Amino acid sequence: MDYRITTDQKTNKIRWGVIFLGLILTIPYGYFSIQTPTPSTVSLMYPVVIALTLLVSLNLLLKRWLSKLSFSQGELLTLYTMLSLAIGMAGHDVMQVLAPILGHAFWFATPENEWESLFFRYLPQWLVVDDMKILRGLYEGQSSIYNWHYIKTWLTPVFWWSTFLFAIFIVMIGINTIIRKQWMENEKLSYPIIQLPLEMTRDGGNLDFFRNKMLWIGISIGYMLLYLRYQSYPYVQSRSVIILWKSLYLLSDGRLCASFHLSLV
Repeated sequence: MDYRITTDQKTNKIRWGVIFLGLILTIPYGYFSIQTPTPSTVSLMYPVVIALTLLVSLNLLLKRWLSKLSFSQGELLTLYTMLSLAIGMAGHDVMQVLAPILGHAFWFATPENEWESLFFRYLPQWLVVDDMKILRGLYEGQSSIYNWHYIKTWLTPVFWWSTFLFAIFIVMIGINTIIRKQWMENEKLSYPIIQLPLEMTRDGGNLDFFRNKMLWIGISIGYMLLYLRYQSYPYVQSRSVIILWKSLYLLSDGRLCASFHLSLV
């Protein structure tokens, strides 16, 4: 696998405007991930691939007409990384689970389950929400977050949990940075998932990627399989499609097939 970048890309710095753009884009993408559980259940997150496709398309126009404003490959990959982190943090098994459990124990405690006597004393007040009036608005509705008392109550646990999550992701990025040279340059491990964004952003994006016939053949095959699979369900299941689908999972051990399948949607 070729992970090298050009000399110009290596010397270019990431502009602050790109960082600001990434921060702005993380808001709608994070919100989308909270509302939709599937983006963060696979390693290759399809909303980020779609965003990268749009950014590369925009960059092709910028390179032609406003070259000074165009993105380098490093900047496009920075945006890709920021959006991936936003969806990962807001998605399945992180924010989708964390936010509801802040008050879960207090709202669902009953004399029968004895939760109050069992573990309430072990829950730090600055990490949970135990105000039943506020929790009633959360679980039953007919309320609004635009109330200073509500905001003040949620502010403390949200701050500390956000700090904790931020620290976790910084540590994980740091670990990746430490082991990158050993894994990539010495052991030369392959990273199939990163090949798509690398090829899409090479030289800041180029039309050769979109002219690749194998790319469109792969997209067509994936779309055809999805169409036949969902078109036949629940009335008539095509046995040939089911067998082919299972063989793809068997050949790729499941993980690669799932990533490939979702990236083509």
